Amino acid sequence: MSKAMVTLLPLVLGASLVALPAAAKKPREIIQDLTVKAEELTSRDSHKVAVQELGLLKSWLEDARAYLQDEEDLDLSHALDRANAATGCIEALLNLADAEDQAKQGQARAEEKEKQVEAVNVEVKQL
Repeated sequence: MSKAMVTLLPLVLGASLVALPAAAKKPREIIQDLTVKAEELTSRDSHKVAVQELGLLKSWLEDARAYLQDEEDLDLSHALDRANAATGCIEALLNLADAEDQAKQGQARAEEKEKQVEAVNVEVKQL
């Protein structure tokens, strides 16, 4: 590694990790936190809307572990950035699926109430 690269590497790596919630954490801790988050997101994905994204997240975490082992700091930083961004996207997908499910349930309740109102109107007309 060149002297310039050694000088710039902490700046590049530091700038990348600042975006993470706890920049003071070591990469190994960040990987562990993201792994736990990936498992939580997997368990939340009851609608199976983020299967592919979860697979990519887990793949990037495996890459990050390999880069950490090989001390490839720049590649590690990029893998952590991708994994961190993926968690946000997956959370958004899961929140959207939950909102759509709630909307469908609300629509079903509204349709049921509408049927009840129609039945009452028929009874009133018969009186």
